[in-house]
Amino acid sequence: MNQERNNLVGKSTEATSIEFSYLMPGWRAPGNVHALTTTRNGGYSQSGTASLNLGMNTSDSVELVKRNRDYLRKALALDSEPVWLKQVHGADLISLPSQLNLPVADGAITDQSRQICAILTADCLPLFICDRFGKQVSLLHVGWRGLAAGIVEKGVGRFEALPADLIAWAGPGISQLNFEIGAEVREQLGGSDDYYRASEREGYWYADLYSLVGDRFNAVGVNEYGWDTKCTFKDGKSFYSYRRDHDCGRMASLIWKS
Repeated sequence: MNQERNNLVGKSTEATSIEFSYLMPGWRAPGNVHALTTTRNGGYSQSGTASLNLGMNTSDSVELVKRNRDYLRKALALDSEPVWLKQVHGADLISLPSQLNLPVADGAITDQSRQICAILTADCLPLFICDRFGKQVSLLHVGWRGLAAGIVEKGVGRFEALPADLIAWAGPGISQLNFEIGAEVREQLGGSDDYYRASEREGYWYADLYSLVGDRFNAVGVNEYGWDTKCTFKDGKSFYSYRRDHDCGRMASLIWKS
């Protein structure tokens, strides 16, 4: 990876109330850009989806997810409802505002103030992007399928600003130590051998999603990129993890500009 990159690794900050906590990117975004990722704590869901599950496509009841989403909006004093996407592990982005009720996309971008982009994750990376002028903000859902399909490059290409004027941050996702993949996935992801470590099982590797994202940023000219060091798989008290639990909820990441 380019050694000139300004990597701000693992410097997210946590904000906590009595029942509710979230993580904010440790990036140098303009003051009018607001971004966060929720933890799993502070909501109403029970069992495997306990407690702040914000994802509809889970075993949780629709009523409890709606209640959690209402709680999220009130807890953050949001001016508007986040735009929830129908995520399909693809590489399509939608520009907001949109007339679609449930856009099929794995990313969103907007230049409108108080327009809230949202994605849901439970091991995949929530990838925040903004320009250093505070004109546009974007949020991408990055798992291995979306990464292989070019969602990072497509996200960068939707900005009016030059790539050198973009700032990016990957929120909490699955760490390399816990992200085992087979040969067919590694072939699709590509990237340097430095981003893979041999598994104990023959023909399998542990992949570093954060560095693979950074490699793609580097290739298109985005130099300021950092990421969180918390692992969703390892920290079951704070995060949902599909690989760990399968029956689980989803954290939400949000970004908007004021």
